[in-house]
Amino acid sequence: MLPSFYAIYGRKARKQRTSVVVVSKARRLFVFEGVRIHLDCVEGLGDFIEFEGVAATDEDPGRFEPMLAELRRAFAIPDADLVGESYSDLLSAPPP
Repeated sequence: MLPSFYAIYGRKARKQRTSVVVVSKARRLFVFEGVRIHLDCVEGLGDFIEFEGVAATDEDPGRFEPMLAELRRAFAIPDADLVGESYSDLLSAPPP
């Protein structure tokens, strides 16, 4: 896996050149029938899987919906496990 580091900057922090959140992760990338499958290990958060259907400008992105649904079934990912926030948002959120 290749490590990735992202520094997320707020508007005020950009001027001061200080980071608000640093995301450190290792990612493995696979492609299956036009869908990118990201396996991420994010420091401080754990392991994640992301499916991404990449459509060309003139393509209908809806064409990926059946494949994305099938991948969710194949990996047994229930609705309760879906995450809508970015890694930086999760890392900067107060603990529950």
